[in-house]
Amino acid sequence: MFREISTAAREAFEGIVILVAVAVLFFTSFWLISRVEGRRWAAFVKREIEDAVSGGRARAVVGLAFLVVFREGAETVLMYVSLFAGQPGAAGQIVAGMGLAALALVGVFVASIVIGARLPVRPFFAISGALLYLLAFKFAGDGVSELQAGNLVSYTALDWIPKSRLLQDWFGIRPSVETCALQAVLLLAVFVGVFWTIARRPAAEVVPG
Repeated sequence: MFREISTAAREAFEGIVILVAVAVLFFTSFWLISRVEGRRWAAFVKREIEDAVSGGRARAVVGLAFLVVFREGAETVLMYVSLFAGQPGAAGQIVAGMGLAALALVGVFVASIVIGARLPVRPFFAISGALLYLLAFKFAGDGVSELQAGNLVSYTALDWIPKSRLLQDWFGIRPSVETCALQAVLLLAVFVGVFWTIARRPAAEVVPG
């Protein structure tokens, strides 16, 4: 009985952590996609720096740098905790992926130093945002599934969705109403977000004379 309770509690905790990661990843992906225009990104960075350094506020610059680095570190920790929680038998593959990601990060760093300002901002932000959104979409299915295993969320079967390991491992799609409902909310949110970004683009790109 104690083992069953502790197992259910562990599954529930893993589900909550994964869903927190979903929120962080989705927010970050939308933030990247909304700044896919190079001009808007440059204007955003310039505005933030000018606001921070106006009046000689050195502490504001330090605080801004700390928050940026801390946010990135927290996102990374949440992402890997969710990966380990969602795939408990794939620790070796996850560690191998971390190693490949570290090598890729070194390559991106070297490329950014060599290429500098010639780095294409629009494709970089668009691809990064899309990958983060796909991770959030997968984690949404995994998180709800963990909550179902922890008896915190009910399970309502959907017969028309196949029980495919490919769909579960790569996209987090499972044959239940609850998992598909949250993933549908993410789909609706990204469509609304993209529409909102496109709708406000003309006003944002007006350059004052």
